[in-house]
Amino acid sequence: MNDMHIGLSGLQEKLVPITSDPDFADLKIVDVDSHWSEPWDLWTSRVSKSMRNKVPRVRVNDEGRFWVVGEDERVLHRASAISVIGKNADKMYGGDFLASERESVHEAAYNMTSRLQFMDALGIHTQICYPNVGGVGFGALKNDELEVRQETVRAYNDAVFEFQAETNNRILPMTVMPFWDVKEAVKELERCRALGSHGIVIGGDVQASGVPSLGSEYWDPLFEACVDQDIPINFHIGASEIANMICRERPVARIRP
Repeated sequence: MNDMHIGLSGLQEKLVPITSDPDFADLKIVDVDSHWSEPWDLWTSRVSKSMRNKVPRVRVNDEGRFWVVGEDERVLHRASAISVIGKNADKMYGGDFLASERESVHEAAYNMTSRLQFMDALGIHTQICYPNVGGVGFGALKNDELEVRQETVRAYNDAVFEFQAETNNRILPMTVMPFWDVKEAVKELERCRALGSHGIVIGGDVQASGVPSLGSEYWDPLFEACVDQDIPINFHIGASEIANMICRERPVARIRP
């Protein structure tokens, strides 16, 4: 589309003639890489009071809003909406979306009712949905206390099953795994499968966090469990701890000629 500043109703007017074509009546389009902007209270609203100052949460200061974790409030990154679609369905290009505030993006980034309406306008039947804060990178899942780590994973997965049910399985979130212990990963996989999981997401270079690489036999129990339960395994490129370290140490702007 040439006009990038049309609202949702405008999108629907342009696309309905295509998506209502009889030749496409039985075709269901699946978006295989969508994301959502997690609510600021996703974790604090689902864990015990004693853990609320340890799990991921948003803090506001003079410099803006930031996701933090742990009692020392270690900053993960700015609490931007991480959505490329503006309020009027206009698209942001380049890295501008990284600085987007929740108020400046389309509510489909975080509201599932609006998300379904937007999908209908685009002719999309289903979305495979990945986290922004809750597991694409390992930062939000890291904590010195094992119990807090486990509850961080559990709370995230519980939350995504809520909106999977809310959307009648049109949005299928990929559940995150406790990557620090293969036995715990298998347990969480089995728990999530019983709740209706359609896939998991895990980093491709978990060895950067001190566990054996995915090429070792250590991970066979998880892979075998995925095969037995027909669960796809997703390796999202944003989950690369090594790539994230490289970018932090030598940003793209510094290596351009």
